[in-house]
Amino acid sequence: MTANYSPDGWNEKDVQAGQISETEVTEIKSGVLKDFVKDWQTFDKTGNANPDQSSILVKTGAGASMLIALPEGKTYHPNSKLGKWIRTYKKAPHVKQKVKVMTDENGFNNIILAK
Repeated sequence: MTANYSPDGWNEKDVQAGQISETEVTEIKSGVLKDFVKDWQTFDKTGNANPDQSSILVKTGAGASMLIALPEGKTYHPNSKLGKWIRTYKKAPHVKQKVKVMTDENGFNNIILAK
C-alpha cells in the first residue's frame, strides 16, 4: 500500500510501480532556475548550471511536476527536456495538455518523456 496523489488529495491505495496513466497539465510557472531550486548545491553537482537561466515548472493533475530549462535563443537541443517533451507530445508544454505519467516505486508520479 502506498500513498498516491490525486486531484482530490492524498489517497492510500494499491499503486504498482510502473503503472502508467493519463492526466493533464494544470499549471505552468515561469521564472529562472534559482526560483524553483531550494538546494542549489545538490541540484548543480557539476557547477555548470546557470541559476539565472529561464525555466518553466510544469505541474499535472496527478501530482507530477517537471522543471524545464528554456534555451536562450529560438533553437533547442533535441535531447534537452524541452526537446524530449516536444518529441513526445508534439507541442511545447501548455495548460490542459494531455500527458502520461508513470508511478515510481515510492508511489510518486513522473511525467513520461521520449528517450
